[in-house]
Amino acid sequence: MKVIYYYYYLFYQKILDPDPRFAATLGVTSLEGFFLVAIINIFLAHFFCFGVNKYGIIAIFAVTLLANTFYFFTDKRVKVILKEKPVFFSNHKLTILFILVFSLVVISTLFWTGDYVNKILDNCR
Repeated sequence: MKVIYYYYYLFYQKILDPDPRFAATLGVTSLEGFFLVAIINIFLAHFFCFGVNKYGIIAIFAVTLLANTFYFFTDKRVKVILKEKPVFFSNHKLTILFILVFSLVVISTLFWTGDYVNKILDNCR
């Protein structure tokens, strides 16, 4: 998470966001939220024939935002992350590629998870 946060921070800093720390926290939260909603929704549909409704999705995002706010919103922790300059595989370009692909895959869950869960739920009935 530190690597993703660091590169999101750099991205928002380059586009001259007035508060890149907050924007990076929201970016990481949205990625985690989409990923968790997809995993939980597929798990519940597959094993319990139950889908997550909009209130469940909101609750997942709220808990994720709360956890990330407490984790990333301390000056000390952000300064340590920015000072470390973490990368994957000791390669800056490979890290950017990995984070771009990971972000696109997680965001794509918005488009395919609903159909997939509906097919699972149709087989339950």
